[in-house]
Amino acid sequence: MFSQSSSSNPLVLPNDKDLKIKLKSSVEASIVVDGREDLEVYQGSEITISRNNNSYTLMHPIDYDYFEACRTKLSWGQPLINLDE
Repeated sequence: MFSQSSSSNPLVLPNDKDLKIKLKSSVEASIVVDGREDLEVYQGSEITISRNNNSYTLMHPIDYDYFEACRTKLSWGQPLINLDE
């Protein structure tokens, strides 16, 4: 949900739904959570992603501005470049 790269496409689901993924037998994959490869996924396996009932409090400095961080990291609000010129 909080993508740090404009090449990522976050997927947001309702919290009462599970996401089930079944890998084809010819596909190799891995699951990366917070930049760490935590889980090996085998060909033909099924993965279920569901809601975690734990809650977490996010902490940040008092002067932290989430949208300014996005503008800086993702170049939001930068002028478009005309590649034809």
